[in-house]
Amino acid sequence: MAKRMTKKEKERVSRILALLDNEYSTEYRCYLNYETPWQLLIATMLSAQCTDARVNIVTKDLFQKSFKTYIDAIKAANAEKKPGEEPIPVPSLSLGISICYSKFPLYEALDDSADLLFDYAKNRCGKNCVAVRLQKHSGQSECLVLKGIDGLTAFTNFLDDMPKSFDEGLLHSVIYAFCSFAPLFIGFNKLAAAADFETVRELFRNMFDSSIHVDGKYSDYLYKTLPAFYSRLTANADIRVFEEAEHSADKTSDAAANAVRAMEFVLRIAKFYIEKRGERD
Repeated sequence: MAKRMTKKEKERVSRILALLDNEYSTEYRCYLNYETPWQLLIATMLSAQCTDARVNIVTKDLFQKSFKTYIDAIKAANAEKKPGEEPIPVPSLSLGISICYSKFPLYEALDDSADLLFDYAKNRCGKNCVAVRLQKHSGQSECLVLKGIDGLTAFTNFLDDMPKSFDEGLLHSVIYAFCSFAPLFIGFNKLAAAADFETVRELFRNMFDSSIHVDGKYSDYLYKTLPAFYSRLTANADIRVFEEAEHSADKTSDAAANAVRAMEFVLRIAKFYIEKRGERD
């Protein structure tokens, strides 16, 4: 494991980074052409062997082709096997993702992602899990584990469905409601009807009933998208919180409280992405 920097070393690194930013600016540009993180990974690996310009020439045609992962290939081979033939073991894939402030030391981010992978994604939750931690510049952190493709898909779809120009103040009020009324939500989750969409939507209508909520352009998001996702959290255990923020809604570990903490985490990470550049973190 990498050695942690001392306070004095961190201050020295900060001064060096400030000098580099002043000399070269903070506008960083990637010269590799890509559309997805997977394409960026492939392009970066190729760039170690030649120039970025040459990589862009090669990947222009390469990325237009349809690729199958080795897991897809194994599953396809197993589907063709005859009854009685031993199937090929399907490998699992787990990830640790550390989302940090842009000037956070890279080796500490890598150290954190390794800890997330082995301690959380593998040791605590089994196979095919993604452990995500949001480490903000203020020191506040959020962490949860997405179990299997269903948990990961639900999480990414929720973020994709968020309005592009979502009002930051409104989102903050939603997070505040989950923190302030955590006991109410936890008690509600213990009811059999907690996973019912219509019941959850009525709860959200009662919680968010001011004019800005009811008549605003985000009413569909508040009364449809949020209740649908929250209903899923109460009915499934594939999105699980392990570490909470400093002012987390609840510190217990039961399933009813997990849905509240998971909802709080997802909203906070969404807020992290929509915050304007230069404000807070």
